[in-house]
Amino acid sequence: MKTKSILSIGIIFLSLLLVINFVSASCPTGCTVNTFLKYENAPTETTKTVTQGDNINLVLVAYSHGETLSLERLSANSTLILQENQLGIEQTTLTYLYNKVYSLDTSKLNPGSYTLKFMANSQSGVSDFSGLTITILEKIISDTTS
Repeated sequence: MKTKSILSIGIIFLSLLLVINFVSASCPTGCTVNTFLKYENAPTETTKTVTQGDNINLVLVAYSHGETLSLERLSANSTLILQENQLGIEQTTLTYLYNKVYSLDTSKLNPGSYTLKFMANSQSGVSDFSGLTITILEKIISDTTS
């Protein structure tokens, strides 16, 4: 009798754990999206100053748990630089990864200070973003005619 009771309690406990895991995996409240935006050659820096015309490699990473990704965007202030609709590569059950090294050509931006923003969305609209600051200095062309 005592063994049956312990077995019943164990089955109830495992069933409860299964239900809790199932509920937490259902979207949208169980879905999460996380993003990371880093300078490839200086991953701990959050700001960088460059000369206009320099190419800067950015590492963009997004992962979602609970459903696939659906939209990834990189912008400088309000200027859209990159937009993709990648689902992400499945890493484990219901966990998807998007990663890209993007070469930012600063000659396409005017001198000034910019907030670089990387944003990723899941299928149900859950989103996250990460940011960096970049200051682009005007390229000085020396006069060689004299």
